[in-house]
Amino acid sequence: MRIWLVSEFYESLTDTVGGYYVKGLAEKLASAEEVEVVYPSNNSSSIVDLNSSIKINYIYQFRFNRKNLIIRTIAQLIMSMQFLFFLLPKVKENDVVVSFTHPVFMIFISSFLKRLKKIKIVIINYDLFPEILVATGSSKNNWVYRRVQKMFERAYNRADTIISLGEEMTQIFKNRIHNQHTKIYTIPNWADVENVYFQAKETNDIILKYGLESKVVFSYAGTIGRCQGIEKLMDLLNKIEYNSKIHFLFFGKGVAINDFKDQIFRNRNQELITYAGFIGSEDKKLFINACDIAIISLLETMTGLGFPSKTYNILASGHPVLFIGKEDCELAKMINQFEIGWVCASFNPNRLQEIIDEILNNPADIKIRGEKARKIAEKYFAKEDILKKYYESITN
Repeated sequence: MRIWLVSEFYESLTDTVGGYYVKGLAEKLASAEEVEVVYPSNNSSSIVDLNSSIKINYIYQFRFNRKNLIIRTIAQLIMSMQFLFFLLPKVKENDVVVSFTHPVFMIFISSFLKRLKKIKIVIINYDLFPEILVATGSSKNNWVYRRVQKMFERAYNRADTIISLGEEMTQIFKNRIHNQHTKIYTIPNWADVENVYFQAKETNDIILKYGLESKVVFSYAGTIGRCQGIEKLMDLLNKIEYNSKIHFLFFGKGVAINDFKDQIFRNRNQELITYAGFIGSEDKKLFINACDIAIISLLETMTGLGFPSKTYNILASGHPVLFIGKEDCELAKMINQFEIGWVCASFNPNRLQEIIDEILNNPADIKIRGEKARKIAEKYFAKEDILKKYYESITN
């Protein structure tokens, strides 16, 4: 049996999440199985990673405008066809093809290969398509959307194994998968507890650069796109009381970056906000520790359609979480259950003000909740424990 991992990202320093997790999974599988990875790159010939014995194959990488939904959709379709033409002559009966939600059309390519080659297909879902399009306002819930939704549903029903990052997404699949032979698992991403850990804010180069040592710093690091609800987060910051004791620090990039910058410019509390640009994943220990409290935000309509992967390394860093989103979603419940942060609905500036006041009045709570977060990362999201679950679900 040969396992093929097919992904838009792999070991990419410009992608802070996807490539890191795909590579980690590939290395785990390669510890006992024959593994080949296929992803877009400017490299021209296949190589073998001598450290892990993974054969790495490349398809042509072309640049496209990710901010334009139509262009992005066409590019993802072309990329999926590239994967098909590469895999078609190479995959053999009983091979396993593992694909992710990027490129999104790989679910159809995998389904076609299964019928043609009698292979096993595994789909790892970071986001649920096409539902995410309606959730973010990119599409209307019209007959075209519903037709596409049915096409995806049929393709998912042909999968041998489906893995989602959260229980809410798993429940959606259980309601829609009618093939009794399809296995559905909930397996979160892991926390890099070996390499990510708490570092004092006062020694952090970013904090020193912006002179924030004496402030209570809330930081957001990650994608600035449609799913994250950045616009609603910025609206909240616009409505809280000005307080020179706090500061909001942002890192990242994405399709909504220009609107985000414009919101900062128009925000009445703009003096409390700093955009520090994009920092690659190789510097994650630096930016993840450039705070007292880490912010995670998610559109309320995204509940069940995605789970913020950065959650796990935030917990590993020993910082508490301020979650902006649906108050009774899976992540919010976890934060409240383990007392590892605070939860605020994205429409409730009064609650955000209460949280800020609570923190300023009881700063020791930051350390207490941060230490709990680290313990939760070690207990529930340790890398080897999570990878063992991935390995078993893919190879069994």
